[in-house]
Amino acid sequence: MAQPWVQEFAYRYLPYFVFVVGNSTLVFVAASIVVMVLPHSIVGQVKVLRRYRSYILKSFKRIAFLSTQGPLYRLFVWCGRRCSFGYLSSKCRPPQAMKVSPTGCSEVIAQWAPDQVALNPFHEETYVFAWRPADAKENEQYREPGKSASWEWRERPLTSNDVESVGGKRLKYLLADLPPLARVRCRVCSVNRRGRSDWSAEVEATTLARPHEEGGFIGPLGAASSGFSESRRQYRWTQSRTEVAFKAPLGDEWKAKDIKVKVTPSRLEVLYVGQQTDGEVLLAGPFPKRVKADEVFWEIETSDADGRHLSLQVTKAEQMEKWPCLIQGADHPCIDVRLVRLFTQGLDAAGVDIFD
Repeated sequence: MAQPWVQEFAYRYLPYFVFVVGNSTLVFVAASIVVMVLPHSIVGQVKVLRRYRSYILKSFKRIAFLSTQGPLYRLFVWCGRRCSFGYLSSKCRPPQAMKVSPTGCSEVIAQWAPDQVALNPFHEETYVFAWRPADAKENEQYREPGKSASWEWRERPLTSNDVESVGGKRLKYLLADLPPLARVRCRVCSVNRRGRSDWSAEVEATTLARPHEEGGFIGPLGAASSGFSESRRQYRWTQSRTEVAFKAPLGDEWKAKDIKVKVTPSRLEVLYVGQQTDGEVLLAGPFPKRVKADEVFWEIETSDADGRHLSLQVTKAEQMEKWPCLIQGADHPCIDVRLVRLFTQGLDAAGVDIFD
């Protein structure tokens, strides 16, 4: 039983309260409609109207977003998609912002943003991923025994298990079983009951190289090696727990005074400064990691395996760091550092060599 004063308050003031709240709501709704239908040329000139319209739009978007998170909306969408068997989907659009990056010596990851119709909650689509070698050299690596090399795109329909969401706005797919240092071209399209979309933009990527036993690889030399034979126009680099080293072939007539070596904590520069040239680059570029510039040793050596060459060692600034390459650049291959094993001094409890 309500108290007498509560009944008296409700009898006297409740109608006025309902009247004020109701009319205020009507005024707010009417004002919002007027502001939304006003031409942009008028709203843009009045700061108050511009802010009010922006506030209304943000409020509507927030309400719409919260509505889509509710269980009733999700049940409604689920029933609509299952009962329509995909016929309520909109026409597919090409995926946007296609990117491909290597993750290993035999795999690359492709990412793209679906260009879906936001106003159709029943829209569904899957994807078809296609790839092929980027040029004839790589194409030979995929040739099956007894068959000629093919330039045709290799298509692969993707299921929900093949594709992973990234941040709720992008999708990614792992393309595996590729050869090391293979340059591939990729594209993707969406498909549903309404048919296929156009293909996305084509993107190229190169898989990582497989490191040799000493944790390094090879790379091209600069213009100073133009007179060398084809097999001597590349350097070979290695790495250990504390050092990085490389060997670069030299000309038979080159002397130590003709070679200029400059090492900074982040860059290497080796020039040939003979009498006939002002300085040609043998090897130059930024390091992928920092080094100790005051701990550099180089000399000219001769061996049966490498011939006459420059041998240089530099100390890593951080021990046990795995270097993906000696020089950063598009022409210098990167290795899969997951396959690098740096020997660590000492033995474990079982007396077995420790590897990182």
